[in-house]
Amino acid sequence: MGHPAVSPATDDDKTNEPLIRAVQARLPFLDLFTDLDKVYGGLEHVSKYFELVAYPTVTLVEQQIAAVLNAVRNKRHWASKFRESPTIGATWRRELELQMQERNKHQVLRYAFKELAWQAQHEPLAAGPDNVFALDSIVAETTRLRLVELAAKLEQVPEHKKDWHPNSNNQVLNLVHPSLFPVVYGKTCAFPPDQRANSVQESVAKAGALGAGVVHPPTHVPEPYDKTFVSQRFQWLPAEIQVNAAGTSARFVSYINNLHPDDHAELYEVLGDVFASMVPLFEQALVRIDYPRPIRICTAPDLWYNTVPIESGDSEQESIGSDDDYAGILADQQMRQQTSQHGNAVHNTPCCAEFDRNNDHLPMFAVGGDGDDPMDVDSVGNELSEEEVMTAAEMLNELGSATTESESEDPSMHHVLWDERYEHVYRPNVPRRFVPPAPVHVPTMSPHSQLAGKRLQVIVKLANIHLTPDNPTYPGGSWHVEGMLNESIVATGLYYYAMDNITESRLHFRTFVQPPTVDNNQQEVFEDIFGLDSHGMGYILCQGKGHVTALEGRAVVFPNMYQHKVFPFELADKSRPGYRKILAFFLVDPARSRAGNVLSSAVVPPQQADWLAREYVKDPANPWASKLPLELVELVSDKVGVTLDQAREIRLQLMQERSVSTGMTSKYTYAAAYNLCEH
Repeated sequence: MGHPAVSPATDDDKTNEPLIRAVQARLPFLDLFTDLDKVYGGLEHVSKYFELVAYPTVTLVEQQIAAVLNAVRNKRHWASKFRESPTIGATWRRELELQMQERNKHQVLRYAFKELAWQAQHEPLAAGPDNVFALDSIVAETTRLRLVELAAKLEQVPEHKKDWHPNSNNQVLNLVHPSLFPVVYGKTCAFPPDQRANSVQESVAKAGALGAGVVHPPTHVPEPYDKTFVSQRFQWLPAEIQVNAAGTSARFVSYINNLHPDDHAELYEVLGDVFASMVPLFEQALVRIDYPRPIRICTAPDLWYNTVPIESGDSEQESIGSDDDYAGILADQQMRQQTSQHGNAVHNTPCCAEFDRNNDHLPMFAVGGDGDDPMDVDSVGNELSEEEVMTAAEMLNELGSATTESESEDPSMHHVLWDERYEHVYRPNVPRRFVPPAPVHVPTMSPHSQLAGKRLQVIVKLANIHLTPDNPTYPGGSWHVEGMLNESIVATGLYYYAMDNITESRLHFRTFVQPPTVDNNQQEVFEDIFGLDSHGMGYILCQGKGHVTALEGRAVVFPNMYQHKVFPFELADKSRPGYRKILAFFLVDPARSRAGNVLSSAVVPPQQADWLAREYVKDPANPWASKLPLELVELVSDKVGVTLDQAREIRLQLMQERSVSTGMTSKYTYAAAYNLCEH
């Protein structure tokens, strides 16, 4: 799927360029229903706006398949076990079969395990949900143990100096957090890009020139774009990191905000090693932002419902149209799941069946035939043998009412369900065959996704969740994406480097989706076919994507298009403490970071007052500074820099702003109600 231009402005309107030129990588901040008339000239052009939505709506049947995939891909070392043990797949399949209650569980399991067998060979980094990637033990054990040891030094401070996250009930301990000492627009100074630092020490040394640089103004957001998702006050400050040409090592070339390199030089090295280990995960995730995993089941909206009453004794064939119509729909789906060319790589395009509204019948496409009669295909367009072909009339005679017949009778066609509102509901069935998507090919599919040899911007966070017998339950987080639009975070990487004595901790995902193509009198398909929740006169365009389980040594990377939420967990043994420790990397869109759109620590000198005092005394330009009383140096640095108390007050303001933005993102994007009567 290509990237549409977000801005209606002309090419010479350079004021728009930092934020809304053609999108290099998709970001989650879309207000799906605000200012459509201004941006696209009226609601009749709403379909153009939904082109910005990366993910099509997934049927309930496909959600069943995804749940099976999630259960297996969430297992530790699932791909290697699947490849190396002929029996492990059969064992997992039997376990799932015993747990599943769905009527079509045999078809679901058959399809899902075909896909798993393929993925174990070709996409072994695939995690539980689609478009999420993970690997256990991707970081060397010696590196993990060094990280545990070095990060512990950040924990071993007096109690009054520990940074318990606000409103976390003394459960979330921040070791390194980007909300402390962020960029404050209108106050924070920055050097021009041609003066950016090329080493950690050079970037820190810039603090010695107290107050040097130019105050940076807020990000410009031209009309009619909603400023809700763009902070006019704050920006998290990324560090810059250089990945070697082979993509096997990485080193920081500017300081990590809130982690002084003189005190934690070894930790800088270890953090670079961990990031390098996660580069393959980031690259896969970036490609799947450009080209999400295609949907497995295309749908036929014009055959979902039959609104014509069927008199007793009438042929039910009339309720769905002719056999040619039905075959045409399936052939049309095949055409819409065609491959398209992008550079030197071929990728699958997500398909949602759309139909010719200028005709009373569906368009007929010949797939591999003579142009007159479409070939017989199943629900994802696979050609059927003569024995597998079933006409529409035979299908109805075979299935009758779905309340008495099993889906296993005919896994290649749509089955029929009685519905109170309409005579029949036709739901897509499980595809007979698994058709592999084009495998991810990083260099050619998406140039900005290749990270080897690149200088990147990454926001670093180290945080622990601590539980005690007196405080034994973590209540869970809230649905959110990372950062705001001016930070351009495109993907999040998490490394669970230490865990002890907690129950299963799950990270769940959801995302906004494109509205299905339906008629106004078919609103019920939103719920019946896709499981979308109703809201007033509309339906919520949001679907769950599954979860990953936090396991010690597991690294996970996911697109920032997905909202995520930590679900509750607690102490396993209530008599002793427990913890979960994570390292997080928030990757700035490489295209935007190269353009200099996001301020980094390579151009922003440290703002911490105590850092300024240290560097001022060390600066060769101030040879007399070492002779000054320490109190005087600290007094000056406190005036020029930001004290810890001031930083904590700024953090509260930043958190309040982001709380509002998170709520608006959920309301207008992830929980937007789509009203068919209006659109």
